Amino acid sequence: MKGLIDALIPPAPCLHCQLPDPEHLWLCEGCRASLPVDHDAPTVLEGGLGVESSFYYGGACSVLIPFAKNPVEPRLYEWLISQSSQRFRASALVPVPTHWRRRVERGGCHTTGLSQVLSKRLNIPVLHALERTRNDPKQSQLDGLDRRQIQKDAFRGRHIELPKGKILLVDDVLTTGSTLRASAQALLRDHDVEDLGAWVLARRI
Repeated sequence: MKGLIDALIPPAPCLHCQLPDPEHLWLCEGCRASLPVDHDAPTVLEGGLGVESSFYYGGACSVLIPFAKNPVEPRLYEWLISQSSQRFRASALVPVPTHWRRRVERGGCHTTGLSQVLSKRLNIPVLHALERTRNDPKQSQLDGLDRRQIQKDAFRGRHIELPKGKILLVDDVLTTGSTLRASAQALLRDHDVEDLGAWVLARRI
């Protein structure tokens, strides 16, 4: 019976190598084993913001992460985070916000999805303390200089109280750091934050 079902409905291919694999929704066994887990020290951005990451943006991650946000796929985020043994402490998670138009296009906010998965795993509350002020072009379409220029004044704080202790900004990918720097500047400007850090799912090699 299984052979007949497979013949009528072939197993979905691995998103990375495209080989059919009926045992998993996204990756074959070989690609799962080769996920580029990040064991290195946090990246420190200009201004002193420390950014922790679970993976390097390469190999299968370069396929899975874009797939997970178009449309937003919380189950994939949950599975990816489960592949990392990374643990950290924080008083609150603050998603780097996307514009409401982008959320409509994607069927949700990918950074909120990531934050909710982390919240469930680490028992840390999610607080939407920032909002995006405009719908800028997609970051993947811009070079480093344009990314830095376009993020200026792209965020502002919302009227929400943040707890004492470490606050973690949450985003999916660290490339130039311009988005996280702009988010951090807005959070520090509009909120009373003494200890600020950031976490991303992956950073580019």
